[in-house]
Amino acid sequence: MTRNATIKFYIKPVQYNEKFIRSLTENLIKKESKYDAPKNLAGKKGFPATLEDQIIEESVKDTGIIDLSYKNIKYYIYMDPDAPFHCKGSKLGIISINAARGYFYQLLNTPTTEECEKNAEELIEIAKNILETLGSKALYGLGDDEDFLPMYIGDKPSEKDIIEKNLANILSNVRWLNFYGTEIAEKIGRKRLLSAPAYKIEELKSGILIVNSPLPWTYSTESQNQLDSLLKVAEHFKKTEGKNEN
Repeated sequence: MTRNATIKFYIKPVQYNEKFIRSLTENLIKKESKYDAPKNLAGKKGFPATLEDQIIEESVKDTGIIDLSYKNIKYYIYMDPDAPFHCKGSKLGIISINAARGYFYQLLNTPTTEECEKNAEELIEIAKNILETLGSKALYGLGDDEDFLPMYIGDKPSEKDIIEKNLANILSNVRWLNFYGTEIAEKIGRKRLLSAPAYKIEELKSGILIVNSPLPWTYSTESQNQLDSLLKVAEHFKKTEGKNEN
């Protein structure tokens, strides 16, 4: 099985149906994503399936996947936005973006470092486009190699678990990409987040997006430098504990 680079968002539950999937995918397509029909999925008129075919197909399942491409990379969205109705004990939904690590991982100088970093920027653009659709529903997010996304807040966290019980854990778990929704950003302190010594910080309508290195550190040919940059951000949060000015 191909390992992926994954960006996962924990969201307040929403009703999972054709309307939700269509809203999410149509906004991505407006932002230059394209539908990439699975080879094994037939539509009403045979192969290949259309986006509408896959939306209908996925809407009747407990969870769904939509296959897309954006500029240089192919990716898929995994959707479980009304998790409480499908996962016993769960209180939050999940939306994740997944792309094969080969887009970001340099093997025998292919792709080049510049191409890897460009692909990573495109994955970040996809994440921002999804956050635009989710708005205030997005609570928290993190991105890295899928094998390096520890479920430190449990497999089925509640909103209270994230906002009230686990802020310290959230801050100490600096990954390649971290997203702090508006409610969490206010709890932590906007200035504290915006002043982090990160590679890139952007304040969005739905929260604060922090990218801590050009590539996930496990993918970089300069992995020690990338890891050092993550540790500097974690140290910043440790030193500014209690200084949650907004």
